[in-house]
Amino acid sequence: MNKRAANERKRKGKPKQPSKPTPKARFKQTDSNDGVNLSLTSSGARSPNRKETTGPALDSSGSSKNKPKIKSSKQQKFVRIFLAILALFVVITLYFGIRIYNAGGNIVGGDLLNVFTQNEPLQVDKYGRSNTLIFGTSEDNGNHSGAMLADSVMVLSVDPETKEANTVSIARDLWVKYSVPCSVGYEGKINAVYFCGADNGKTEEQASQDLADAVARVIGTDVQYYVKVNYTVVRDAVDALGGIDVAIDSSDPRGIYDVNTGIRLPNGIANLDGEQALALSRARNSDGGYGLSRSNFDREKNQQLILKAMQTKALSTGVLSNPVRVARLSESLGNNIVTNLPSSQVQSALSIARNLPSDNIVPIDLATKENSLLTTGTIGNQSVVVPALGLYTYSAIHAAIEQAFTASTPAVD
Repeated sequence: MNKRAANERKRKGKPKQPSKPTPKARFKQTDSNDGVNLSLTSSGARSPNRKETTGPALDSSGSSKNKPKIKSSKQQKFVRIFLAILALFVVITLYFGIRIYNAGGNIVGGDLLNVFTQNEPLQVDKYGRSNTLIFGTSEDNGNHSGAMLADSVMVLSVDPETKEANTVSIARDLWVKYSVPCSVGYEGKINAVYFCGADNGKTEEQASQDLADAVARVIGTDVQYYVKVNYTVVRDAVDALGGIDVAIDSSDPRGIYDVNTGIRLPNGIANLDGEQALALSRARNSDGGYGLSRSNFDREKNQQLILKAMQTKALSTGVLSNPVRVARLSESLGNNIVTNLPSSQVQSALSIARNLPSDNIVPIDLATKENSLLTTGTIGNQSVVVPALGLYTYSAIHAAIEQAFTASTPAVD
């Protein structure tokens, strides 16, 4: 029996020993200055450098000793106020940004984004000058006859390098030849050139370019840009600027008074709102008035003063840093202005404007008492202005413009 059991055990062999369990991989977590490091160990033994995460410690009542701190009501209120102010700031910024962006899109040509991404130099003429025709109509005033006739015709000339500038007014009654015939004939007053273009079916831009070309022939140099404005742009722009200061300097000790517009101002500095600035820009001698003995020539001088005053006020820090005024100014221009200034050249124009002291803008007077280059007369039944050297003879005007544009101190006496 014992022998049989021994043989049986011998045949089957020794019983297998139970295998040791494969140690499970454990993560070792250590703290470092750079954060938490995880390392893999091959043993189930405690790593001497491992910090066990055992959960929050409990006090005697079983509550956690490491509860997260709850912000006080004052802290929560502060956060809510801060977020509300931040949201309000974003909304206001977007509001004014969209207003200015939309208004700007109505002013300049091309993609308005080019204003921020491109900085092309302005075009210049043979004297290195950038010349812009600025003219106004009363198309927005239904009560004004001849609404498409140019009430004012002026050239602003700037040397981009020296930052010297001139303004020269072209008498609106100056008799000129038209490049194409229209309902008023083949020749007539220069203030009807824009009307003739529109009368022939041209767009605002094309008719404006016709007037710019006519002015270029008078002054003897290129006029690269034009800006067409109406009554609204003068009135609203001045109001958006918070008013302007204009020096009234009349030969009459009482100042000026125009019966047609009703403007009455004493000599000295006058603070004008939009309506007053518009009235002054239109004022000329009429029966019962005083202080405007040169009639249209006085009106042209006052228009130059208004433009200079607007430039001075627009570039003042108080205006440009006020988003309400900037938005209002942009909208008043955007809705009532036509120009061929490309959006890619706006930065160059603004840079010149910011660095152009108002004292550097010198007017050129073509009709001084001492040496007038213009005279008045009659053609048909119309009172007109013609060159002093004769009809269509602009050589003296060309010489005066060249002298002013090339002189170190640009001025024409």
